Amino acid sequence: MSKHPFFFFLTAVLVLVTAVHILGMYLYWYWRIPWLDLIAHFGGGVWAGGMSLLFFYEFKRRKMASLPGVFMSAIFVFASVVVIGVAWELFEIAIRSVSLAEPGYWQDTIVDLIADTTGALTAVWYFFVRRYNTGVGVLPHENS
Repeated sequence: MSKHPFFFFLTAVLVLVTAVHILGMYLYWYWRIPWLDLIAHFGGGVWAGGMSLLFFYEFKRRKMASLPGVFMSAIFVFASVVVIGVAWELFEIAIRSVSLAEPGYWQDTIVDLIADTTGALTAVWYFFVRRYNTGVGVLPHENS
């Protein structure tokens, strides 16, 4: 899996999201650029959804089971990212980064989860458009 081109793409996404988040925190961009949070959540959704999809495909491939189609993949990734997104929101509450009593907390959380899932479903779309599910587009030695 680590030599899969989709994994390289996801690594680049993770590096970019991490850089945006660190710069957003230290340079106060999250407070100056209101929509930056959406970009970070979308990118995080692409990464989390893409990794879920890779693990799903690797598991199915190793079990010699029929590989899932777009719909089943999207359902699995959607569920995975909702769980990860809710866990992230709970983590933010636990470290007291946010408070349930903050005005607009629930609206912001819903928008964050929508951005997460939109990013994840974009990863599913990209995975299938690039035909990574068929072996076309993967490294030659992985096809055997």
